[in-house]
Amino acid sequence: MIPEDTAEKPAIDWTDEATVDATPSTGLLGKPVGAVTSAIRVLRYLSAANSSVRASRVARDLQLNTSTCFNILRTLTHENLLDFDTNSKTYRIGYGIMDIARKATFVRGGIGIVRP
Repeated sequence: MIPEDTAEKPAIDWTDEATVDATPSTGLLGKPVGAVTSAIRVLRYLSAANSSVRASRVARDLQLNTSTCFNILRTLTHENLLDFDTNSKTYRIGYGIMDIARKATFVRGGIGIVRP
């Protein structure tokens, strides 16, 4: 188990507004839903991480309320988009995200199967 203070930090500076807000603009009508935006930021953060990360670290690096971040992590884990290690109490991107990516590539006429 890597202690939280010595755990390797993702190479991306998540406090940089340009990085945090680097989402594609698709001309959506209305304002984006904050909870969904935060969940996507968490997914992007964990996908860039070189190792599993504790909830408090995710909240701190993304400047999210700790309780909100924990609820997002728990929900994404329940939906199989994240994996939770009960021993180290850390999260990492899960293989469930591959199912979404595979279906997206199929719908767009790309490859029909993606394997980890």
